[in-house]
Amino acid sequence: MPARWGTVAAYAAVAAANQLLWLTYAPITTDTAEHFGVSENAVGWLTQVFPLIYVLLAIPAGTALDRVFRPALLTGAWLTVLGGLVRLGDTYALALAGQILVAIAQPLILNAVTKLAAGALPERQRANGIALGTAGIFAGTALALPLGPALADAESLMPLLVVDAVFALAAAVALSVTLRPAEATRSGVRLAQLRIVWRLAAVAFLGFGVFVALTTWLQALLEPAGISDTTAGWLLAAMVVAGVASSAYLPPKLVKHHKERAFLGGFNWSSQRLDRGGVDGQAGGVDDGVDGSVGDEVAGAAVVAAGGAAGVLA
Repeated sequence: MPARWGTVAAYAAVAAANQLLWLTYAPITTDTAEHFGVSENAVGWLTQVFPLIYVLLAIPAGTALDRVFRPALLTGAWLTVLGGLVRLGDTYALALAGQILVAIAQPLILNAVTKLAAGALPERQRANGIALGTAGIFAGTALALPLGPALADAESLMPLLVVDAVFALAAAVALSVTLRPAEATRSGVRLAQLRIVWRLAAVAFLGFGVFVALTTWLQALLEPAGISDTTAGWLLAAMVVAGVASSAYLPPKLVKHHKERAFLGGFNWSSQRLDRGGVDGQAGGVDDGVDGSVGDEVAGAAVVAAGGAAGVLA
């Protein structure tokens, strides 16, 4: 099958836009509270609503992506645009409503990376595609953190909100144009068999829990010490750069050399058997019923997730 890197790039842009909108208010918590006339705790909910909604919708979103991939993914892209437009009303109530729309879109977008790479790229390039899509997620995060202090203050948030909405619109249009109906792919994978998924979930739980806490409250915590929101934003952005670099660089290299186990062992898994037959495609399967191509996709996603968590915790 021919590689469709334009589709993968458009997906990465949509993922970046969703992350950009998620963290719009995080690096400017105190300015946002002053602008809307609400407490900092209220502003915190503009960010904290995302993981709560993600937990509720992750499985339904995964089911939708499995059954109607293209409509589900495009729904996520355009819900992100709608949320960005709603926020232009520039009141706290509309900001919260817009954030909820973007939060509903998030699992539809982020859960799609592996299947999109599988449908758009030949098998040998899928790890690279997963890496690019995931790097887009971290890139949006890294962009949001310094962009807020640069474009917004207590007097006006509008320049920041407009930039976010325009970026989300451009990304959604690009994905709508490039994304083709996905081929039906049935791997025969049973979730209970992929023990590695549950172990990765534990790593992600810790890493992203810390990340959400830091992005939501670091600026407000540093302000009494005289540290500006601009400096706080750059501190958070520097933390995310490690995640961007690792998610883009490590997966293809590790999959190529079949070093996934060794890498994941760095997360205190070295004393455990990840699964019978290994996690790489060359080993023949992650477990019974899992073929080599699916093993490569799982391996790529596993390394991306672990690499991202490592960057968050760095």
